[in-house]
Amino acid sequence: MGLRLEETLTLRPKDIQAKNQQVYIHCSKGGKSRMVPLPRVTLLALRRHWATHRNDQLLFPRLSGDTNTIKTTSKTLDRGSLQRAIKIATQSCGIPRNITIRSLRHSYATHLIEKGVDTRVIQHILSHAHIKTTQRYLHLTSVTQINARDQIANLMDALTIAWESQS
Repeated sequence: MGLRLEETLTLRPKDIQAKNQQVYIHCSKGGKSRMVPLPRVTLLALRRHWATHRNDQLLFPRLSGDTNTIKTTSKTLDRGSLQRAIKIATQSCGIPRNITIRSLRHSYATHLIEKGVDTRVIQHILSHAHIKTTQRYLHLTSVTQINARDQIANLMDALTIAWESQS
């Protein structure tokens, strides 16, 4: 969902709006709150994860102590644990690169731009105050180059057809 590390760690079950396919991100960087899209596959993964601990306050509670302690704690999973989990997952998948929450956030933004999502929408989803910050996240890929080429060709074809029909 393109969340920052702290935003992920502080997610609460009540922030999930499954019916609207959105997640409420409260008190983000700069004290701002926002709604972000919730893909169905992410919803299902969050539900499976929550079922492992059933903490009513946090989606990612600190996993120390007995089952009842984990179920009722108000302490979040620590940053290092989440980062280690990502490292273990990427290694087990055979991904040779060092993947971080930040690199996942950048990849998310890049994939959105490849699918044609407006940069201002991406700015809102990522909660950037300035569009220049968002633009740093948007990496030029072969997909974006091909998409741009095709859009330009389609535009020019349409203009040519319109011009020829007036002649």
